Amino acid sequence: MINNVCIAILLWFLGSTVIGVPLIYLVIGYKGYCIGYTISAVTATIGTGKAIIFIISTMLFQNIIYIPTIITLAVSGIKLYRLIMEDRRKENIKVQIIKHTIFSLLMLVILLCSSVVETYMSGNLSQILLKYC
Repeated sequence: MINNVCIAILLWFLGSTVIGVPLIYLVIGYKGYCIGYTISAVTATIGTGKAIIFIISTMLFQNIIYIPTIITLAVSGIKLYRLIMEDRRKENIKVQIIKHTIFSLLMLVILLCSSVVETYMSGNLSQILLKYC
């Protein structure tokens, strides 16, 4: 949960600042690289058949929630940046930042649900499926 909260806060902060928009792409790229590397390392270590079962049981369900939520947060931050650059009136910028903050809090709640799925559902499912491998 702490990791997801840190990612959500980082993406909110980067989206709220003009300088942070290029860093949003780096955060998304890093998270994608980590997930891809994990999948390839597991596959190379335990073989394709067991790896597919292991990845489905441990990674799939929380990442179905996690990946779209992170991408949505990044798009919201980039959209805020574009709105700030196009319209420089302070009243509109404040309203857009408040909207971005409320949306980011909603995405944080969804990320916390992903953590609960990872903790309870994935752990129990992996124990059940790995008995048959």
